[in-house]
Amino acid sequence: MKEEKVNYGNWISKKRVYVFFVISIILILISLFPIFIVVRIGIIIFAGISLLTFLIFLYFYIEFSKNNGELQHKIRNIVLEKLNWNGNGKALDIGTGSGTLAINLAKRFQNAKVLGIDYWGVTWSFSKKMCEKNANLEGVGNRVVFEKADASNLPFNNEEFDVVVSSFVFHEISSIKDKKSLIKEAMRVLKKNGAFSIMDTFNNKRTYGNIEELKKEISKFGVKEIYYSDINTEIKLKRLMRITFKNSGLFYGQK
Repeated sequence: MKEEKVNYGNWISKKRVYVFFVISIILILISLFPIFIVVRIGIIIFAGISLLTFLIFLYFYIEFSKNNGELQHKIRNIVLEKLNWNGNGKALDIGTGSGTLAINLAKRFQNAKVLGIDYWGVTWSFSKKMCEKNANLEGVGNRVVFEKADASNLPFNNEEFDVVVSSFVFHEISSIKDKKSLIKEAMRVLKKNGAFSIMDTFNNKRTYGNIEELKKEISKFGVKEIYYSDINTEIKLKRLMRITFKNSGLFYGQK
């Protein structure tokens, strides 16, 4: 019987990689037919763009993959390393995806009860069932629960959790324009003296504005201790990855 393995997926879907590869091949084959030279040149140009896109996506897929660069794991690990917490109590992972952050949090803090929430829309191939399977395979299924919920309107009481974490979720939520309100909602359910560590594209000024101003605004949400760190200062990234994550960082501290 084939042994089941944990599947945390990849930020770059395999399907997307295949699509651009197939498009490239089809366009190259079409360019070989006897057609007008101008049309052929146009097709070759589009084939080149598609092929380049395929190579970029393939590079990212390899870097993010568990068996290669493991960059996804390294980035998510930063979120957990910044938590100033003794591990006792309840933790909330907002936008859990495949359950990676929630499960690794439970593995790191042996006494913690963890809840991972997500909307699990059609954009991603993740699901609640996938999360639960991963948690069971990792041996923490008895301490990690997953629920469908909206990050903009968390179905929890004020100050219900001892810890709140999130990784690259808020900028993906299209149902709400003001991403700062998502941080406010996350702080609402966090207990006084609770710890938080939230990663996103906080250096994107069009989305979040100035970092220092954003830090002051978050402080108004009842936060007494807040720090900001850029991903590029936390881990050594290759050049293309540095460019990709240039706007990314995390806020962490205590309420």
